[in-house]
Amino acid sequence: MKHSKVVGFVPTYNAENFLTETLIALAKIDYPNFKIIIGDDCSTDQTLRIAKEFAAKDERFSVVQNESNLGWLKNSEKLWIQSAADSDYCFINPHDDIPTEDFIKRQVSALEANPKASVCCIQMDNHYWDGKIVNSRIQEFASSDKIPERVLEIISRKTMFWWAAYHGIHRSEFVQKIIPFKSEIGQKNEFSMDLVWLMKMAFYGPFITIPETLLVKKYSKASVSNQWKHNFAQRRKLWKIIIQEILASELPNHIKAKVLLGIQKEFFKKGLSRLKAY
Repeated sequence: MKHSKVVGFVPTYNAENFLTETLIALAKIDYPNFKIIIGDDCSTDQTLRIAKEFAAKDERFSVVQNESNLGWLKNSEKLWIQSAADSDYCFINPHDDIPTEDFIKRQVSALEANPKASVCCIQMDNHYWDGKIVNSRIQEFASSDKIPERVLEIISRKTMFWWAAYHGIHRSEFVQKIIPFKSEIGQKNEFSMDLVWLMKMAFYGPFITIPETLLVKKYSKASVSNQWKHNFAQRRKLWKIIIQEILASELPNHIKAKVLLGIQKEFFKKGLSRLKAY
């Protein structure tokens, strides 16, 4: 029986305190055809040594090291490209998140049963630094057959824990179509670019949501997303990126027009107060 190839990647930076636990969990995944790339972004601690020692003991793992620090977005983008080029499906696994043993098997099964789907949206147990644990409990997300509907659902951020989809498995042929970001601003911005990523994946197919909890997502005060400043200037920049990516996409003009009209109706006609609260 042929099993589709899956390649995941772990972008690392100064992760010596938790990387080993993550790699052990990845090694325990029950699936016969997967590889893991550990992409180190010039860590200044023992991260690279830990990664190399682990990869030396498990041929499914490999290590790449950047010549200079690229930052979260550029490092991840580089690893997405590398992972998608050599797989049927690919995924990101942050250096402190813990997948379950059936993380790949369950998602590949769902994606192959739904060949039009671009992303599998999983459930996550979200572990916060204060000890609070919250499950994502997403019922359905960006599942419409209509591109404008699923794009507007994503960028409206009305679904709690929408980023669970970013941490699911993605169809590699579509990943290759959405990289690199077309927006000049987007190439230099990290704020909520996982949202822009999901929007672009939605250009190519609906998302399939499964009920199983397949990942422990850990949050710390030092997490990249917690360093983002959720202010008006950042949100305005995000909207510029969203609009530029839509305009630069391969979507037919009539689809672009519907999406942009939807954005106008949903957000801008309600005034800047809605945008400021976004």
